[in-house]
Amino acid sequence: MNYYFKVEYPTFNCKMETNDYQIIIDSVSNNPVLAQYLDSYGTAEYYFGASSRYKNFDLRISKRIISGQTEFESMTEVEAMEIIWERVISSLKIVLKANFPNANSHESFIIEFNTYNDDYTTDTYSAKFICSKIDNIKNFEFIEFI
Repeated sequence: MNYYFKVEYPTFNCKMETNDYQIIIDSVSNNPVLAQYLDSYGTAEYYFGASSRYKNFDLRISKRIISGQTEFESMTEVEAMEIIWERVISSLKIVLKANFPNANSHESFIIEFNTYNDDYTTDTYSAKFICSKIDNIKNFEFIEFI
């Protein structure tokens, strides 16, 4: 006789707050290549787009260009937004690693965050990640926006 058990792993729901956006900004500040994309107040950066003051990600393409990321000048809007969203996902992984250093494999994380868009509107999104370990190295894998 075969028995099958369904294992339920916990899901953690998080909402990005000021200190979470600041974690991203600090990671940019501590990176000599990316530090040039910080604002003058140290409360925003334009590589990932995090703003601790406004508690959102600035998705405006124009802010990337103004900050010196000239590669965005020759991109279509679709190409530029694809890169910006990839960077948002990468930055959320930075926050997860900082806030959940003891996360276990198969644990899920849903992070709610805000955006400021190219058309000056705001939106709220949620992204799902799952923690995994390969060769004892922890990784947070992006699953989907929900």
